[in-house]
Amino acid sequence: MGSETRKTSTYVPDPYGIEVGNPLKVPACYEEKWMFNVHAIDTGGAVDAIGCNECRCNLYNVTVDKDGRPLRPNYVGGLYCCYDGTQCKVKNGVRNFEYDVKKSTAGVATNNYSSSRRSSVSFPTAGDVIYGFAQQYIGGTGASLYGEDGRAICSSKPIYGKGNDVGDEAGYIVGMSTCYPKPGSVKIAKGETVTLESNYSSKKMHTGVLGLFYILVAESSI
Repeated sequence: MGSETRKTSTYVPDPYGIEVGNPLKVPACYEEKWMFNVHAIDTGGAVDAIGCNECRCNLYNVTVDKDGRPLRPNYVGGLYCCYDGTQCKVKNGVRNFEYDVKKSTAGVATNNYSSSRRSSVSFPTAGDVIYGFAQQYIGGTGASLYGEDGRAICSSKPIYGKGNDVGDEAGYIVGMSTCYPKPGSVKIAKGETVTLESNYSSKKMHTGVLGLFYILVAESSI
């Protein structure tokens, strides 16, 4: 099922149900497992949003399928052109959440290799912030979320690995610090503009980085 599920009734009428997990119906030597098959297409800033949804190959700049096999000459669009890792063509200046950090040319003299990006959005509901953390890639030095009055809602810093063990790989971000505010202590008002500041080191170039912030907000009637 696709985006049409937003206005499609999918409940099974009483007293019927969908049976899952019946070990008597699993063939011998097989194991039953759950699987999610999710196909999401980001059309934000797209040159042709409908064309992106229809997976037109010219918009994805794809000439081979996910296995590297050349597409047949008359294949102009479909799932073979919008597989995992592909990106639809966007308007000039739009990178769909990604951005590049250029190497600083003045960092040596100033000993300052900090590169910052800011983004603001109006919050749709009111509530108490109960959890938060940022997502960054290699080179990230931390991110903060600020309220309209400049107060810090949550700050999150990367944890870099220091060794060779799995989960502690040197040079890689292996975790992010989190925020767990005391319930009721950090609030966001309905319609309040919140600002994300994402910081990266510009000591060397980094491409395709992210600056995202995740928060859980317990809604209230404020």
